[in-house]
Amino acid sequence: MTWRETLRVALCGLRRRPLRNGLAVVGVAIATATLVVLLALSSAARRDVLSGLEPRPMLTSMQVVPAAPRAGVASRPLDAQAVTQIAAVPGAPTARSHRLASGHRPDDAAS
Repeated sequence: MTWRETLRVALCGLRRRPLRNGLAVVGVAIATATLVVLLALSSAARRDVLSGLEPRPMLTSMQVVPAAPRAGVASRPLDAQAVTQIAAVPGAPTARSHRLASGHRPDDAAS
């Protein structure tokens, strides 16, 4: 079958059932528009959620401390090598060493 014969058969089919073909075109257009709208909405929702988390350091920061030598004893601060290694992690904007107040456990600092 040549391309001319294929085109003639296609045009004949379009003329024979115009309502069916029109409804198919409308269906494809609605499906495409729905997909575009849903993708735009999901992108906007994700951006809003992520921008809402940025100003909350409790949700975007992590505290890393060495283990306490024994129960009830405050932990020692991280050494310079550990701080350097943590700072080298992708996505870690800052790393610094802190000393917790005496009598506080490391997990109490987040509350």
